[in-house]
Amino acid sequence: MRLFPTYFVLSALLLQAVSPLECLAENSHLEIRQSVTRNSLDIEQLGGGATAILSQDGSFNVATIRTDSGEIKAEQSGEGNILNLNQNGPGNEMDLIQRGSENSYSLTQSGANNKMYLLQDGSQNYAMATQNGSRNVLKSVQRGAHNILRTRQDGSNNFISQEQNGNSLSAEIIQEGNDMRLEIVQN
Repeated sequence: MRLFPTYFVLSALLLQAVSPLECLAENSHLEIRQSVTRNSLDIEQLGGGATAILSQDGSFNVATIRTDSGEIKAEQSGEGNILNLNQNGPGNEMDLIQRGSENSYSLTQSGANNKMYLLQDGSQNYAMATQNGSRNVLKSVQRGAHNILRTRQDGSNNFISQEQNGNSLSAEIIQEGNDMRLEIVQN
């Protein structure tokens, strides 16, 4: 296996300062688009069927992605959004969107076949989610402003769907065990 320093390709495409990016080739696929100014990015893909697609359109957005396997899609549109991801194990998937400004994600998945779908549409929302185990799904929507979500899921075959539409709402969810289902809606 050969280590490819792909930051040369990225800096030619983006004309922005990008942290060194490394892909250890197996099935790595990387697609990046950064528009406006001063967005920063640090990606590391190590083997497996990794795919990372990222788009940062605003200014001062920060993204850090680490993955061993799976697929990560991300989109940050406003200003000052922070995205920190980490996936370990085969078959993981994340699909993220932050459209407002100053939203923050801190996400981790370990195990196999885990999925997360997250959307923060407003501004100054914070979401932290961790999934350990296999075949877990976490869906989340925060559309207002100043919302906080903390979620941890340990076990297998678990499902969480959380939605907060208003402002200044908070949810802390912990699921431990197998075959559990939880849905929360706050307006």
